Amino acid sequence: MSGAIQVFISCLVAFMLCQAKPFKQSSFFDFVGEEQGSAVGPTPEIPVIYQYKCPPRCRCHMSVVQCSNLGLAKVPAYILPETTVLDLQNNKIRELKENDFKYLKNLQILILVNNRLQRIHPKAFSSLHSLRRLYLSKNLISSVPENMPKSLLELHICDNKINFVKKKPFDGMSNMFALELSRNPLMPKGIAKGAFQGLKTLSYLRITETGLSEIPKGEGCWIFCCSGLRLSSNKIRYFANTTLSHMPNLQDLHLDNNRLFAIPPGLSEHKNIMALYLNDNQIAHIRGGDFCPKVDDPLKSPYSRISLYGNPIPYWEIEPGVFRCALDWMFIQLERPN
Repeated sequence: MSGAIQVFISCLVAFMLCQAKPFKQSSFFDFVGEEQGSAVGPTPEIPVIYQYKCPPRCRCHMSVVQCSNLGLAKVPAYILPETTVLDLQNNKIRELKENDFKYLKNLQILILVNNRLQRIHPKAFSSLHSLRRLYLSKNLISSVPENMPKSLLELHICDNKINFVKKKPFDGMSNMFALELSRNPLMPKGIAKGAFQGLKTLSYLRITETGLSEIPKGEGCWIFCCSGLRLSSNKIRYFANTTLSHMPNLQDLHLDNNRLFAIPPGLSEHKNIMALYLNDNQIAHIRGGDFCPKVDDPLKSPYSRISLYGNPIPYWEIEPGVFRCALDWMFIQLERPN
């Protein structure tokens, strides 16, 4: 009899195992809100946690958040913390507040072009430790923001209301290699002496269509390292004799549409300038040693562009050999292009 019972029990256990469902691991959320026994009090209320998501009407793809052309009056709240590119151009944002970008520690590119920015909180960018490129052009900003991230590589702040550039905003900005300040109403001496001294790796500086009457003064690596200097459409009248000697790495020099009366001194000794734009000035004479050394220098880079049209130069009086260190005569522009 006992043997029959054992067989029966074995069959019953086998039947139950066959009917059992596969094992499923429960997650933490499976337990949240379960009914508790009578000895346990009510479940405590869970605090509200802000849900970071793609802001309304914006478009988000991976780590790029695009909120342009939406008529926004302020920076959207609760932007995804993993955002690396934030596009807010063509809106109506007037102010950047202290916490607008507080959680965007991975942000690398911030675009705020064509808004109505007037006020930027001193700590607005304090959390952006990974920011590489900052676009602030076409706003109503009256001064270069202070406390910018030291990680910044490029700053574009054209078409604003800046009339004087102070030294402090660029202190310690040793990673910046490109700076654009064009089309601001700068005063004739609108750049403080040494303003760019902290820019240890600056290689491209563009300050065109302003009221500047002189070359930015200063010392340090920015002037030594700079390879592209664009100062077109200003009110610059002269170059100091030693200016170019402090810029040994300069390759591209734009001084067109200024008020120069003479060719900048030091060009013939400079080794690396290859593109030179002096058109539309008030230069009346060209001398034999203005562009090329008296004795050919194999270390001097040949000119690939010299633009001189729009000056009262009697071109028929130019001496032979004045441009002998250019690649070819075809790279010398004496007449305005059609």
